[in-house]
Amino acid sequence: MGRGVSETIIGQAEVADAALLAKIRTEEGSEIDPFEASRIIEQLSQADVDDVVQVGDALRVTLCVLGGTVTRLLKMPSAKDLFEYRRGFARVLDLPYNRQELTINLGAAGALYKKLAAGTEGYAGEAPIIHQAVAVKAAIDALDAACQESPAPNS
Repeated sequence: MGRGVSETIIGQAEVADAALLAKIRTEEGSEIDPFEASRIIEQLSQADVDDVVQVGDALRVTLCVLGGTVTRLLKMPSAKDLFEYRRGFARVLDLPYNRQELTINLGAAGALYKKLAAGTEGYAGEAPIIHQAVAVKAAIDALDAACQESPAPNS
């Protein structure tokens, strides 16, 4: 691709997506093409942050997902919560020949979400972990932005 630019292609992702869709599908019908299954899984995973608002000692995170808008109320995370989340969420390995391997652990976001969740609107059941990860990141980003905007106490 060029100097310093690389592309990662996940082999056989459509096969894994087809297997996942087969497990979560609730209606009977004809088998779905693996490439169509990938498109469906991608749409189900999509979650865009609409708004993050502080409500007392919690944050209300509003997401736009397939089928509508959902809202989460997350308690404020402690410094320890943030440290553990950041330490567990991403891992970067330096490899030979100037290469790096980045591993994302959605489980760290899911664990923090379960600890902070104070309420959910818009889901019939539990929110998908990818939506939990988006909500947690949006809340943390909003807290970080608020801290950067606040003037230093000794100014």
